[in-house]
Amino acid sequence: MIDTLAETGWKDCLEVAAKSDIGLRRYNNQDAHAEDLAGSQDAFLDRGHLFLVADGMGAHAAGETASKKAAEVIPLAYRKLRDLPPPEALRQAVREANQEIFQCAQANENFRGMGTTVSALAILPSGAWIAQVGDSRVYRCRGDVIEQLSQDHSLAWELRRLPEDIRPQYVPKNIITRSLGPQMDVEVDLEGPFPIEPGDTFVLCTDGLSGQVSDEEIGQVVRALPPAEAVETLVNLANLRGGPDNITVTVVRVKPTAHCGTSGDGTRDAIFPGHGRWLRLASYICIALGMVGFAMALFGLVQLKLLQHPSGWGILVLPLVALFLGLYLLLRPADTSRPVLPLSNSPSPYNTASSSFRRETLENLLQILAELEDTARQENWEVDWTRLEKLRTSAVTTRDDRLGEAIADACRAINHVMERARQHKKQTHPHVDGPFYRPL
Repeated sequence: MIDTLAETGWKDCLEVAAKSDIGLRRYNNQDAHAEDLAGSQDAFLDRGHLFLVADGMGAHAAGETASKKAAEVIPLAYRKLRDLPPPEALRQAVREANQEIFQCAQANENFRGMGTTVSALAILPSGAWIAQVGDSRVYRCRGDVIEQLSQDHSLAWELRRLPEDIRPQYVPKNIITRSLGPQMDVEVDLEGPFPIEPGDTFVLCTDGLSGQVSDEEIGQVVRALPPAEAVETLVNLANLRGGPDNITVTVVRVKPTAHCGTSGDGTRDAIFPGHGRWLRLASYICIALGMVGFAMALFGLVQLKLLQHPSGWGILVLPLVALFLGLYLLLRPADTSRPVLPLSNSPSPYNTASSSFRRETLENLLQILAELEDTARQENWEVDWTRLEKLRTSAVTTRDDRLGEAIADACRAINHVMERARQHKKQTHPHVDGPFYRPL
């Protein structure tokens, strides 16, 4: 089921959809995801919106338990840690989730060694921040470029640093070097702030997607389709290529409206101590007291006819001092010489690929559609053939300068057949697990 979220705070700027699927070769879904949108404009200014995906690991229900704990604990802890600036609160929230998962594993023999990855994205007034542990990913799609903003904590990525002449020719992609749960402490990568521009699209996903669908394909799909249709298509593509793992994907699109961008400059609200809001409150109080005090003192001097007396003006000094102190606290520039967060000099984005619409992508999608159609006819799926033919004709006849529309129509056709396939399976084999179509 797709969760298309109704936005409240910053509601005119975000369009969000998320989907998680068990895949074709797993007995349970050990992935989890969370979308914690601010409930008001003040809440957005204070902590922004938070999104995360998690990929659990462990026997029995251990992996599922670990990922669910991460999805539950991190948003709650992030909102609770109000004395920390938002990025540091995000990192600390991930650490708290790690401790809870570790303690749960120690208390239950069946959960020993369980763990989970987590990729978290905070959309803040100052820009986007990412907290990362493991090999799930966060991408940003901007224009015709898709960038991987998070680093994989995996053996394959670690060995990429070796010279090619001594690098092993084959490295398993599923061996991760860092996760939540196995140890009491965990190192959390914190990246940001990344500027946000109108039209940017962020993609969070587990390796069930990134292992089966290329960065270029992900970028083209999210460019061509609205978020709800994009997550449906990406999950379907991963399953059609074998679905060897659970698949979870979240798409966050910043609507192309001028006021939806952020500078990403990491100003005081993002990277400086949480007591900054108390300084602003103190400044307002000083300004109010100064103005009221000055007015009262001046009124008193007029009534007592002391304006001509030099000592009378001394009464006005105190409220004037309060007024100017409040203005100074309110208008002073942020002290950028003492950042709270020890940010690493990481080379993010770690990978960059083109998401330009390509004829090859369209042809691959049409080939998938043709094979799906053959299966649907052989097994008598209740497909709306008129609609399917209309979408396919549109995809085939569209000019090269409108490839995005053609790719969108091909994706919609695939999604339609896949939905009918699921319905057919429920009707004919309601108690049978496993593929309802032949993986391509």
